[in-house]
Amino acid sequence: MNGVQRVARGVMGLMAPLNTQVRHATKKGGGSTKNGRDSIGRRLGVKKFGGESVIAGNIIIRQRGTKYRPGDGVGLGKDHTIYALEEGWVSFSYNKERKQQVVNITQSNPN
Repeated sequence: MNGVQRVARGVMGLMAPLNTQVRHATKKGGGSTKNGRDSIGRRLGVKKFGGESVIAGNIIIRQRGTKYRPGDGVGLGKDHTIYALEEGWVSFSYNKERKQQVVNITQSNPN
């Protein structure tokens, strides 16, 4: 053997081939996860149902978008919340021409 080979053997133990392959992990280690987060519910929906009495300022419906439209005696907030503008009873109706559900406040008790 020549001197270069002896030095290489001494440093590396046995001489390794020039084109060695290294196997890498195909799965991530078990120390982390991508799950485990969830946001809390937004508490949307109907708060006062048909026939219930309300006073001015009562929230009737919290919604995303305008599934329900405001009618008489009802206001619409910037987050599409429907609220009472006057005292009375809640009533729901359906506008067939516009295909929309409408919320109104009536002065007479529907029951």
